[in-house]
Amino acid sequence: MPPWRSCAMSRCVIATLAVVGLVGCASQPSGVDSQVKQPGKFVSTQVATPVAPEFVLCRDDGCKDRTTKVIALPKPSASENPRVVPLATPQPDRVDRYAVHFRVGQHRLDSQGMTEITEVIQALKRRKSVKRIAIAGRTDPTGSLKFNQRLALLRAEEVKRHLESSGFDSALMTVQAHSPCCDGDLSESPEQMQVRRRADIQVVVTY
Repeated sequence: MPPWRSCAMSRCVIATLAVVGLVGCASQPSGVDSQVKQPGKFVSTQVATPVAPEFVLCRDDGCKDRTTKVIALPKPSASENPRVVPLATPQPDRVDRYAVHFRVGQHRLDSQGMTEITEVIQALKRRKSVKRIAIAGRTDPTGSLKFNQRLALLRAEEVKRHLESSGFDSALMTVQAHSPCCDGDLSESPEQMQVRRRADIQVVVTY
């Protein structure tokens, strides 16, 4: 056989073997690890991953199964978890009632009246807020209706003046003569008459 023909046949055999090898590699199912083991030597192992195959180098007797890696996310810091502040429960409004008494035919406060208005002022300052103050003056039944109407109004204004001087807002106050201003009976006792000579104070407050 001529030498050139022998060389050509050898090249054909080598090419055929290369094609068979490529077909065999391509026919291997995807996702299956391929490993060429040689005892006691390093081997290259293909590991299937969700994205792309991964190749690792290990000894044939020490290649372990690949395990799923779990990355622990950092815990949120305290600043990322704002503290929840409960809403304050709204406090209901209440109505406080007081009375300040006057002498017969007078609209200025005497010593007893000053004691009473001082106690009222101290009580109101202990409240969280004062929203409205309604003041209504009264008289006993002695005297004319016209005189008593004016006297009742002056008593209410006197109480307002003392509250204003103690720091309460005049815009929160209303004054009037109570209707009827001079209820009662002339046959009542002096003690009963004294109770009628007064200014009623009705205050809407929050405790």
